[in-house]
Amino acid sequence: MKNRTECIYCGSTSYGRTCLFSPNKVHVHTGDPTSCMYCSSKSVGSGCLFNPYGKNHVKSPEYLNRFTEQAEDAVLLNYIIEKIQKNNDLKYNSTLDRFYKRISSIIANISEPLLEALHISEKPTYKNLTIEQLGKAIECKKTIVNKLSELKTILSETNLILPTEIVEEIIIDAIISSK
Repeated sequence: MKNRTECIYCGSTSYGRTCLFSPNKVHVHTGDPTSCMYCSSKSVGSGCLFNPYGKNHVKSPEYLNRFTEQAEDAVLLNYIIEKIQKNNDLKYNSTLDRFYKRISSIIANISEPLLEALHISEKPTYKNLTIEQLGKAIECKKTIVNKLSELKTILSETNLILPTEIVEEIIIDAIISSK
């Protein structure tokens, strides 16, 4: 192993501030697992002067392993909660249940880019449909396009006869009465 590691952003052997390419302007070295990735100290705990996220020394493999574990836990927790909700129509009645739901949704939102990177959640596409399903989708789309065209024609004709405010009220009344 090399005694001197290089910054992952700029390749410099320096530690501390003034990295031109780092988002925090701090050099980051991940080559030595026994040293702090920001200041090269062998110490553990508080005292790092260059850590942009706090004052603790961070060893690179520790940091990356902890982040990986947290992301995996978030993905699994969100997946489990979604499956339980879909299968059991689970209602959150107690404060603690709502708290767990809120925490899991926060974690899930944070880990969403990770999910996309791992392709765990995939959006259905037309190419995955059977021939019957594809035919039904095309038929549905044509029907919706025709109905929207009819609606546009009706509203255009009605706007010529009635004031716009009355037409808006008619639309709102129709939506409410259709429910």
